[in-house]
Amino acid sequence: MLNKIGIKNDLQSNNKIVKFDYENYIDACYIIANDIKKKFELEKEKIEIVGLARGGLPMLVTLSHLLGIREISMIQTKMSNSDNCHDYGELRFISDNLNDDKGKCILFEDIIYKGTTTNGVVDLLKKRNKKVVSVYSLIIDKGFKKITLTNKDLNINYVFEITEDDWVYFFWETDIRKIGDDYNE
Repeated sequence: MLNKIGIKNDLQSNNKIVKFDYENYIDACYIIANDIKKKFELEKEKIEIVGLARGGLPMLVTLSHLLGIREISMIQTKMSNSDNCHDYGELRFISDNLNDDKGKCILFEDIIYKGTTTNGVVDLLKKRNKKVVSVYSLIIDKGFKKITLTNKDLNINYVFEITEDDWVYFFWETDIRKIGDDYNE
């Protein structure tokens, strides 16, 4: 199930470039934290919060503070072949620090384009006897709504949408002040 949470407007693209700044980020994190607090009792239900590296790590840290959770976990995968726009390859698992004592988890992703990483990580977690109770993403690609996921029971929540042709530059990975209409790194 796909759920847009919060009341934020969609991100604005300028020549297919989207600059994701701190204001959009922190607003989205508060929306996500409030949604999680309404739906889950993390400690009581023994739910682990997991960030997908690299992009989900800033979210993981911010949300751990907003939720009052000190113990965090991450899974590192690699999907892109480089830092160039749309240079995708096969999903590769790198490492994790998952807590084997917790059987449920919430995943944090910065952006979901096609769902390949999400599906792959959920498959990995199922093999580790973990149930993904929810996925939260700052942004999804509008084209993602047309895709049928292998893991059809996933509850995916997001705050912003972009078009399929847009490329997002996040303030924590790029100095977005230097990105102009003709930016091509």
